[in-house]
Amino acid sequence: MSAALLVPGQGAQTPGFLRALPNCSCVKETLAEASAILGRDILELDSAETLQSTVAVQLSLLTAGVAFVRFLESEHVKLIGAAGLSVGSFTAAVAVGALAFPEAIAFVRHRAELMETALPQGFGMAVLEGLRLTQTRQLLSATSLTIANYNSPVQFVLAGTRNEIEALLPLALAAGAHKAQFLNIVTASHTHLLADASQELLRFALSLPLTEARAPFLSNCTARMLTNAAAIREDLALNMARPVLWDDMVTALRSLEPRIFLEAPPGHSLTRLAQQASEDTPVIAASETRWDVLLREARRSG
Repeated sequence: MSAALLVPGQGAQTPGFLRALPNCSCVKETLAEASAILGRDILELDSAETLQSTVAVQLSLLTAGVAFVRFLESEHVKLIGAAGLSVGSFTAAVAVGALAFPEAIAFVRHRAELMETALPQGFGMAVLEGLRLTQTRQLLSATSLTIANYNSPVQFVLAGTRNEIEALLPLALAAGAHKAQFLNIVTASHTHLLADASQELLRFALSLPLTEARAPFLSNCTARMLTNAAAIREDLALNMARPVLWDDMVTALRSLEPRIFLEAPPGHSLTRLAQQASEDTPVIAASETRWDVLLREARRSG
């Protein structure tokens, strides 16, 4: 079977998404392990109130993604590559065998804590869709906002102060964007504002063991396929301060010729982007499909 994994980042979460995962042994074991490591019930983190915290969001997303990866492994689905958007890259690293789940939790928890400390309030992110890159850059030229994610030729995520984003959104719609809205993110990820925090995270990460990946891991920062443990560690640590080249990442992943793309829970935004970029390759979102049906479709494609 030739399957490639896509893993969403912040913004995909909704209250109760961990509780909505299938009632299977892989999910139960992953939730229990996360709870034991954190010293609290992981299910407490996906309420509407707790998801206001970047720490809760990132840990919950990691746990959901790893539960899905373990389900695939239990069913002998071999991934030929994995791409994760922002914090989703940590699940991708687990999926290709470069990072163990306990170390991933420590890595992500420290990452999120650093991000909250560096940018405690007044920041956010928004998605623009329908404008080309030159148009988007022109809109941003009079602001301090930057492009955080290059998701497709006509979809970009902006980051910076909430006041500037709020002022820009109607201008984007007037310029021809058919979508311009805030994301459910309370920080300014993938900007220079987190440069110092990313260097601190890299120093922390040097104490965490990583191993050679058994399949390519797609770099957020360069869109290159990585298998070297040191290179993956650096990419994971520094991606919070660098733009995500998602469109290029999917293009690189397509070069591996997967027969199917599988998007880890929660959400389906990466499924839509992959469908636009790979019209001939099936894409299934685990949050929208029963996992036994997903498995059947994956095996049929393979």
